[in-house]
Amino acid sequence: MGKRLKNKNVLITGATGGIGEKLALHTARQGAIPILIGRNEEKLQALKRKIATMYDVKPICFTGDLKEPRFVYTIVKSVQRVDVLINNAGIGLFEKLELTPEEAIDEMLQLNIHAVVNLTKGLLPSIKENEGHIIQVASMAGKIPTPKSSIYAASKAFIINFSNALRMEMKGSNVKITTVNLGPVRTGFFDNADQSGNYRESVEKYMLDPDKVAAKIVHSLYTSKREINLPFWMQIGSYFFYFMPRAMEKLFEPMFRKK
Repeated sequence: MGKRLKNKNVLITGATGGIGEKLALHTARQGAIPILIGRNEEKLQALKRKIATMYDVKPICFTGDLKEPRFVYTIVKSVQRVDVLINNAGIGLFEKLELTPEEAIDEMLQLNIHAVVNLTKGLLPSIKENEGHIIQVASMAGKIPTPKSSIYAASKAFIINFSNALRMEMKGSNVKITTVNLGPVRTGFFDNADQSGNYRESVEKYMLDPDKVAAKIVHSLYTSKREINLPFWMQIGSYFFYFMPRAMEKLFEPMFRKK
């Protein structure tokens, strides 16, 4: 793995915390050059210094909001080479559709869909030229929709299908595409998504560790792995949900409504 990532440019969105921060550290440890995208300049610079000290690697940083198309355009035009793109940034809000503010809906669609599509499209020529890898961090919510997540779940289902179609388009190009579908992860995501804290409390003991998730993602780079589905029991659940949606909705309704 170290040889495969040595001196590769790895662009990571949502790099200032959680999975994104761990991805930056894991890729730098393998000799890659992380290109870090985030909104918090202070956190980005702190991570840059940490990586430089620990691994003698100098990351490249872009500070801005991916919900703004101009920022995405700036990244695409500024980055000379990308070998690996990891679309990790995302936002959610657990609320009934009728109570969800239009602004929150727009933010989820802009960051979870438009930014991912535009960044992927803009960087695709470089990724193709370098026979690189695209990692799309989606969610198990894209396979198992639940109450109070209609917009978020739909946005992640979009990413899963977008990635599957793009993979077929890229046949013969040696570009790898992997979709990462995760259950709850112990990150700051829930600060916005679960403002009551009820869901986070109910799933705390099942939460995935962001460092372990990042390690699995990095291990998959430059392999033909189509999907990473974690935890395993949710992967099995997604199969049952696909074939028996009505029965699964009825069986797991009490758990689904903990949001």
